[in-house]
Amino acid sequence: MSNRGVIMEKPLLRILVVTLAIVMLASSSMVFAQVVVTDSIGQTVTLAERPSRIVVLSPSITEFLAYIGELDRVVGADSQSMSIVWFMNASALLRERGVVDVGGYWWSAVNVEKILELKPDLVLADKGAHLPLRKIFEDYNLTVIYLNGGSSSSINDVLSDMNIIATVFGKNNYVDKFADEVQSAFLIAQRELMSSTPRKVLVVVGVYNGIWVAGRGTFIDDVLSRLGLENAARTYSWSAVNIEKILEWSPDIVLVTPMGIDEKVLKESGLNMLEGRIHLLNETEADIMLRPGPLIAQAPSVIIKYVELSQAKAPVPTASATTTTSTAGPTGSHLSFPTILTVALIFLVLGALIGRYAWRIK
Repeated sequence: MSNRGVIMEKPLLRILVVTLAIVMLASSSMVFAQVVVTDSIGQTVTLAERPSRIVVLSPSITEFLAYIGELDRVVGADSQSMSIVWFMNASALLRERGVVDVGGYWWSAVNVEKILELKPDLVLADKGAHLPLRKIFEDYNLTVIYLNGGSSSSINDVLSDMNIIATVFGKNNYVDKFADEVQSAFLIAQRELMSSTPRKVLVVVGVYNGIWVAGRGTFIDDVLSRLGLENAARTYSWSAVNIEKILEWSPDIVLVTPMGIDEKVLKESGLNMLEGRIHLLNETEADIMLRPGPLIAQAPSVIIKYVELSQAKAPVPTASATTTTSTAGPTGSHLSFPTILTVALIFLVLGALIGRYAWRIK
């Protein structure tokens, strides 16, 4: 190869290197494009780049991250997320990666010092459980996005959480996927429950200084409503009531989560008075009913199971219990009009025949 060819190749090589650098820089700026979201408390959060060190403070939020495949960015998580999240094996994966337990779930149990030590570029919090920490987080200049979480009042709130999380991580395709899964599950359940007899459902979430129930304005209330069922609770939000109030509501089905509740607690609280209508959920079913995250798509199947069980237990009217018009006499019951008319005609005919026969004898 001549020197002239080599001289010509060097400028070409430089052009190729510069072009490649420009393309890589452009691609990098596209990947880390600024993201702006409005969270559940109405604050606008701007992220200059995609977060790589996340602290998550709620198991339902952890499940959303597992759902979209972003658990590898988590450096700290609440105690429940570290121990009891079976969905997509999330807890085990967090422990394997050495993710730090930062306490919680409730704000009073969150270890803020541990969070600060982790130097996160984003904290994902539940507005119902962690809003009291807002001032502290602001004082330490932490970027925090508050999600509806446990304070969700509807399925739409759960879908909103999914949308915010997916937007932050550029996984918007998961929003439609999740929405389709939820819609499909509810449509199937609606058809199955259309002819069910038990309609009034009460969900008990705990027994502590009263019997805690899921009232109106909770996501559980919305789940029941969308399935064509009625929430037996007449209170608003999550509230504690006594057994007398529950008896007054007269629920057809009572779904009880097992959070510290056993047969002894059922008896002490008076809930055993609803024997035949009480169903103690297992832990997996309780997670499905109480976690406003990806598990919400499985809630209809849990409800269908217990509606069908209750329907199977319902007494079926027997022939002896069927109400009919009695024709008994001496017992005090009344003869029907058709019966009286028939008897009168028979006697009339008999009387005529006897009279005719007597006339012939004469």
